[in-house]
Amino acid sequence: KSFLLTVLIMFIARLADESRNDAVRILVCSSTNTAVDRVLLGLQEHNFDDFMRVGSQKKIAKPILEKSLYAEDTEASRPLRKLLRNKDNDDETVKHDLAVLKADSREQRAGQLYRARVVGTTCAA
Repeated sequence: KSFLLTVLIMFIARLADESRNDAVRILVCSSTNTAVDRVLLGLQEHNFDDFMRVGSQKKIAKPILEKSLYAEDTEASRPLRKLLRNKDNDDETVKHDLAVLKADSREQRAGQLYRARVVGTTCAA
């Protein structure tokens, strides 16, 4: 299911790009974080990076944390710092995400959200 959705999203996005239609936006929504992340990870694996992930940092897959919407403040970085203390995590990935967090301002992240072709989030079941 995730692979089919990934391919369909890339196809629709390509059609929209070719017709220069910036109004076409795709919402990837599921009741579970895992389902949303699988689709977005599939896009990332196929070098499609015009997406943003909205949701709790704690529940977003690490490889797409950089594409998530979070603010540059102490409270937003707390979950990432907690991940650094966990020995099972890849410290370099988390450190990179912290650096990205510091580099981007809230306005820039919000702007990326409004410009992204694809937005992924969970919804209430």
